[in-house]
Amino acid sequence: MSEMNDLKEYLISLGASKVGFADVDGLASEFVDLPNGISLVLKIPKETIQLVKDEEYEKYWKSFHRQIGELTKISHKGERYIKKLG
Repeated sequence: MSEMNDLKEYLISLGASKVGFADVDGLASEFVDLPNGISLVLKIPKETIQLVKDEEYEKYWKSFHRQIGELTKISHKGERYIKKLG
């Protein structure tokens, strides 16, 4: 359990808002060798939500995709962290 807590703390230190773990064994036949799942949450800034309210959709879309890029960076660093564990 300590490794999961360490991983969770690491991912949060990188900027994830929340981190969760789940047993996904048997949920998808193409992932039969991957029985565990990790979910990452990244809060969308209030300013980004305000862009939708103001109908600034192009600016919202750019901001949203910056957040997705940040989440992708966090997930790649998490992947490297897990691989180092062996």
